[in-house]
Amino acid sequence: MPAHGRHAPERSRAGVKVAVSSALALAAGAGLITGGFLPALGGGSSDPIRTAAEASPATDNTEPDAPPTKAPLTVGTTTPPLPQPEFEVEPLAPGERPPQFVVVSFDGSCETTDGIMRHYLDTAASVDGNFVFNLSGLCVLPRNDQKFNYQPPGRPAGSSDIGFAVPEWVSSRILTWTEAYRTGHEIATHYLGHFCGPNGVQTWSTADWASEIEQFNGFLTDWPIHNPDLAHLDPLPFDPSVIKGGRTPCLEGQRDQMYPAMVAAGYTYEASNSGKLAWPKKVTGYDLWDFPLQQIRLDGHGFNVLSMDYNFLANLNAGQTEAPPAKCAEIEETVYRSYLKAAEALYRGNRAPFFIGNHFNEWACGAFTDSLTRFITDFHRKHPDVRFVTNVQLEQWLEAQDPAVLAQLQALPPQTY
Repeated sequence: MPAHGRHAPERSRAGVKVAVSSALALAAGAGLITGGFLPALGGGSSDPIRTAAEASPATDNTEPDAPPTKAPLTVGTTTPPLPQPEFEVEPLAPGERPPQFVVVSFDGSCETTDGIMRHYLDTAASVDGNFVFNLSGLCVLPRNDQKFNYQPPGRPAGSSDIGFAVPEWVSSRILTWTEAYRTGHEIATHYLGHFCGPNGVQTWSTADWASEIEQFNGFLTDWPIHNPDLAHLDPLPFDPSVIKGGRTPCLEGQRDQMYPAMVAAGYTYEASNSGKLAWPKKVTGYDLWDFPLQQIRLDGHGFNVLSMDYNFLANLNAGQTEAPPAKCAEIEETVYRSYLKAAEALYRGNRAPFFIGNHFNEWACGAFTDSLTRFITDFHRKHPDVRFVTNVQLEQWLEAQDPAVLAQLQALPPQTY
């Protein structure tokens, strides 16, 4: 792993070079990686944008003759949720320059044995910031018979395109989620089965999305039922009421179908669209803030990519998760410079929030973990006034501004560089 990153347990990669669809499917089946892998196509930019192609992870459709009856509800979360550290919000005076916000979010957000969530909690603490952890609800639903409690829309019970939980890893997930929430990080959703492609979430109705959200909430609340060996652990300090938004699988889903379900669930923002380096607005026709992944310049190339690790992987390494050390170092440097140049342009320019999406991964020798960590550390060192915030905190700041002042920010043209 390059020198700038954390030191994870060594993993053998000798002779391994596989396509991203195969590698991620295998890792998901083992419970190593969860969350969204494949951003959808972006658009609306005057610059060319390169996006990732669709892949087809393996699906576990094994089903016994008689799936177990769903367990009754119990309480494995604290209701009402415990308070988080206060986030200070100050309205801008007319003409006052806004803070530079950076929102870093992670899809999947399930701690694994190498402590990658611990790494990001420590990174956030080093810059006095907070991140967004979009949880995959199946991270606490064991892959034994408990998985049949999940009834995905239009598919057999127990089906998923990502792995269910390895039982031995659930305790670390409960503990790190607890610490994350208590220290001010946002707990958001990445939903459950991660069904992408032509037969995936793109086909779901509003009722299907409502079912997915309801089941996500249930698994988050019922984790002690599905993990009886962990009954000694304290309840999570939050309940589903803290979930105010998230990111859909592969950024997919028919917006006119999923938005009504989100609003009905109490969500106040959506983070699955692509956008420009501009101040956020609400989704037309819905009381939802649009916090998109943004189109940024791929350093050294003549086109843009979405500000998410997989899009860099697709364009810099043909979507393959393995690479020789020299290539890994090149990828790390390119991603780092891409983030830094976009952020510097915003800091000097319209000061729109910068949104970055990532996964818990070790792709390309950990290049994406290392580049993101370097960016966070170096950008904060260069500009100590930069604020690393969550989507909910950004929303609180936006809502606290004078409407006329906010409208002036939103009227600024997208930042170019």
